[in-house]
Amino acid sequence: MLRAAIACCCILIVMPLSAARAAGDSSPWYDRASCKEAMQIVMALDLDGSESAIRTLETDKDLDAKACGVYLRALLSEMLIAVHGSTPEQLRYREEHLKRMFGFAKAHAKYGVRYADLEVEARMRRVRTLFEQGNKTEALAEARRANKLLKARLERGTSPTVDFVQGIMYSALGQSGMLTRTLLGMAGLSGDPAEGYQALQRVYGGHSVYRDEALYLARHFAWDMRESGSPFGDPLALGRTLVARHPTNGQFVYDQGRSLRLEGQCKEAMEIAQPIVRRIEENPGVWAPNLRSKTFFLAGRCLVELGQLERAKELREAMARQPKSDFSENLAALDDAIREAGGAR
Repeated sequence: MLRAAIACCCILIVMPLSAARAAGDSSPWYDRASCKEAMQIVMALDLDGSESAIRTLETDKDLDAKACGVYLRALLSEMLIAVHGSTPEQLRYREEHLKRMFGFAKAHAKYGVRYADLEVEARMRRVRTLFEQGNKTEALAEARRANKLLKARLERGTSPTVDFVQGIMYSALGQSGMLTRTLLGMAGLSGDPAEGYQALQRVYGGHSVYRDEALYLARHFAWDMRESGSPFGDPLALGRTLVARHPTNGQFVYDQGRSLRLEGQCKEAMEIAQPIVRRIEENPGVWAPNLRSKTFFLAGRCLVELGQLERAKELREAMARQPKSDFSENLAALDDAIREAGGAR
């Protein structure tokens, strides 16, 4: 849960935003075709398109459209951190929009439980933010508040939002890492991890707007639990589903490619990474240095393992040309891999 870094179900069938409104869609915000379409744009890492789609929802008079916009801002904030790294600007952006989610939930709770549920989601997401800021005391306090709200809400039933929050919080209780368990224990969190696994599976096996974020997180949990036995199944299979849905998302491709490389499957890793590499080479300013460096590093390491040293060196140079980012320090590891393979650096 601290680094969350979402198995398989039907492809979303969506219609244009204008068509959904014209049809008078009365579904809850998380089930609306217009919200799912906008989610697809965010998940594609189309940053300009994401901004346009979210603003359309935010300026709609319909309350469910606004609720979708609030959720997608939080999702976009996580995507931007993946692209840019944990820069002060991106961390402030995430904090700002989590506070906005909280405020929206409080202001509109009287109009429906689906709006009120966004409070527990905002609190759950904020726990990670506070830990990353080094504010462990407030993070633990926020975790307690989120847990208390969640337990009270579960007594009255559930929803995709509640399943999403329960899935993350309770699944984290089942993590093997002592740090995670200790921190959650300090926060007084309690819950059955099996219930968390089932809740998360309901979300990524369902049709709500949370589906693919839940699949991404399930892949993360499954990877961390792969040696002890993952209740979510094979993390590589989950990752394949996610990348098949969002092949242009460089972060999803990097995470899956890294896992494949560590499992000795660099050929498959390069099959999904090559289109991303090509996109960056054709458009050197796309995304940000952090994600570009990750991509060049992954491809470079795999090319070394596949014996394509000259191409690996080219990508090493491309990585070296990137402005400094969170990922820059990994250049030395790529140099070492090339040197050990006989391609002196």
